[in-house]
Amino acid sequence: MNGLKGYDMPTPTLTFKIEWEDPQGARGAELRATWARFQILAAGQSVTRVEDEAAQSVRDGVYLPLYPFAEWIVTHWWNLLNEVKVPRRAESREYWKRHNISAASEGFALPAMWIETEGQYTNISWHTGSLPRHRLNFFTSGVITIETARLEDSLRLFIDAVLERLTEKGIRESFLADEWHAINTIDEEERAFCKAVASLGLDPFDLDDSDIGKTVIELSSKLPETVLDEFYAAADYSVLASQGSTVTEFFSHAAASRIELGELREIRDSVRGSSSVFIPREYPWKRGYTFANELKKVLGNGQERRLCSIDDVGSRLGVTRDRWERTVNDLHGDTFIQAAVGSTGNGSPFFGLRKHRDTANVFSLCRAIYAYLSNDQSPAAIVTRAHTEAQKAGRAFAAEFIAPAEEFRASIGGAFVTEEEIDDLAQDFGTSDLVIRHQISNHHLAQIIE
Repeated sequence: MNGLKGYDMPTPTLTFKIEWEDPQGARGAELRATWARFQILAAGQSVTRVEDEAAQSVRDGVYLPLYPFAEWIVTHWWNLLNEVKVPRRAESREYWKRHNISAASEGFALPAMWIETEGQYTNISWHTGSLPRHRLNFFTSGVITIETARLEDSLRLFIDAVLERLTEKGIRESFLADEWHAINTIDEEERAFCKAVASLGLDPFDLDDSDIGKTVIELSSKLPETVLDEFYAAADYSVLASQGSTVTEFFSHAAASRIELGELREIRDSVRGSSSVFIPREYPWKRGYTFANELKKVLGNGQERRLCSIDDVGSRLGVTRDRWERTVNDLHGDTFIQAAVGSTGNGSPFFGLRKHRDTANVFSLCRAIYAYLSNDQSPAAIVTRAHTEAQKAGRAFAAEFIAPAEEFRASIGGAFVTEEEIDDLAQDFGTSDLVIRHQISNHHLAQIIE
């Protein structure tokens, strides 16, 4: 965006340290060849630090063959780099298999470390845990955010090291080598297809349903380019065609509209040119929060009025009620998205909203407004439950625009806040407890007592 300038802060790295060891009778050529002392470092923190009960010692590495882990990485390569966390999908065991490295252990010792991308950045989190069979206890936990490109570099170095070791031991043909060759020799069109399919939670190299592949290709040519990543991140592959129709029909309906909303175009230009704040790109909530405050400066009207309804939002933006009602429309069909914004024939924004209770409507609509105001490219965007950077920024913007943190910071009055107090704050601001929770969490205002 032009107004809110960003900069790329250096981010931590994920490092794999390998010391090849005597296989000590391990079965299988690939396992014997790749037996090693293995350490994982996340921003310098040892993820593999363990207490060895048998040796009564603590060490930073584990001993295991690295071939299974390398095979797991290439098998889930596209998912690791492209599949974003979505609440309903993340609860499944299949998601765990694709994103937690302990799924690659095959009876050996690996920590419970999650790799979950949000787009440009990826969250790495790990947890303490015991492996009674091995008499090992992993006793560190933490979370870091790294650039996805740097994660890819680390994974590539690891795969190359394992393949080089296999070659040194005379093993030139393997599933790992074949998969790695396939990943590195596809063209750009195939790569885009693999990313889209992986975003749906599927394996592009092992796609059972050919209709899904055909639908992905068709939708990739129909949907606005600025919508594709967010669409595939949140869509359900089992009803992909239906969900695709919902989105394409909305954008067609928007393009056919002749509603003129010059006020929002002017606001968009003003808020982009109003700030010289530099925002770290790895903090999407910070971008949304800062953008909300810049918008409030630009508007400068009715700040004391609560945004309890869709009409209140239009009034805050200075749009007459009759035009606002024609600009905010119901989303029909398989509405897996919560809101959307398209462009009318006049180049004005056109909003779609999946109707819920008033507070949810206002929150979703404000997220769509953020997508329109902050987008450098086409205004086309969708609002979903996915944990992408864009969706996180939109949630932070909406929470701050609806319930500014500074206004209720004093109301909390302590280090802890109860569920009852959250409900009271939500009623005071005419919004949902979800919005209040967003603010408390993002701004570290208090610890919520469940």
